[in-house]
Amino acid sequence: MNREIKSLPMVALRGMTIMPEMVVHFDVSREKSIAAIQEAMAGDQKIFLVAQRSIETDDPTQEDVYEVGTVGTIKQIMKLPKHIVRVLVSGETRGILKQLQQDTPYLRAEVEVIDESDLVIQDDLNGEAMARSLKDTFLDYAARNGKMSKEAVAEILEIKSLKKLVDEIAANTPFYYVDQQEILGKVDFWERYETLAFKLVNEVQIMDIKDELQQKVKERVDKHQKEYILREQLKLIREELGDDSTLSDAEEFEKAAKNLKAPKEVNEKLKKEISRFKSSLNSPAESGVIRTYIETLLEMPWDKAGKDNQDIKYAEEVLEADHYGLEQVKERILEFLAVRSL
Repeated sequence: MNREIKSLPMVALRGMTIMPEMVVHFDVSREKSIAAIQEAMAGDQKIFLVAQRSIETDDPTQEDVYEVGTVGTIKQIMKLPKHIVRVLVSGETRGILKQLQQDTPYLRAEVEVIDESDLVIQDDLNGEAMARSLKDTFLDYAARNGKMSKEAVAEILEIKSLKKLVDEIAANTPFYYVDQQEILGKVDFWERYETLAFKLVNEVQIMDIKDELQQKVKERVDKHQKEYILREQLKLIREELGDDSTLSDAEEFEKAAKNLKAPKEVNEKLKKEISRFKSSLNSPAESGVIRTYIETLLEMPWDKAGKDNQDIKYAEEVLEADHYGLEQVKERILEFLAVRSL
């Protein structure tokens, strides 16, 4: 792996990381960035692209950008309205920012360019196993993500070189720019491989959890919708049969509430919930929740009370049988029961 110090025009990118092997468009509007691109075009078209640590920074210094960026070649520029320039670049190799040489009229940096063209990776069983494992994980990710074209995925899966495979997957996987920057920052190839593999597996697990949560929510919504549809069908059948004595659900709840012997605040709460239930019939999910609450209130034994068992010995046996430990808590409960029995 060869290293060479070069002086290059630099563009600080907001919310974006450009990787080696990546060909991408991006827009620039800052005067310094436009001037740096023009300077590169006047020379050999080489430019150093590095991400800002915070997208809020308007005039970045060396401390405001990451240490590792990408040296690329500008392929095309296009002037757009409102003083915006669209640039097409090809990322080529990693570069380490050594120092910022100037900040006006454009950013120029002293960059340690890392040439990995001579990097040799043994084509043994271990390398083959690493490549297959990475391809399997990438294929699983691509299938679940749904944002990558089948052609691009197929091309990547045909790559034989482990190094090129890692760089191509890192460049074509739509990670968040901070995650891409972490991969870009791994100058050591083996650390880069481990970081990429970990992030792919992590993304697959996140999507698994997301799918599981969405499935649970869907099942609950489907259940409420099914109940609502069946009740509406039953209501329609009764109307067709001329069963005028059959009350609607809301009317049945109102009738049950009138016959319920419960405290005044409970009856008032029931009236409010029944009123909410009437207005939520067009929303199966909401009406299902309110229905369950009303039915629970109606089924509570408000006017019934059991006879207290004042046997302290029996209470102690129940506590010991049902609860392990909690000695101070159980002692406090027994003291309370003893005082009440007096």
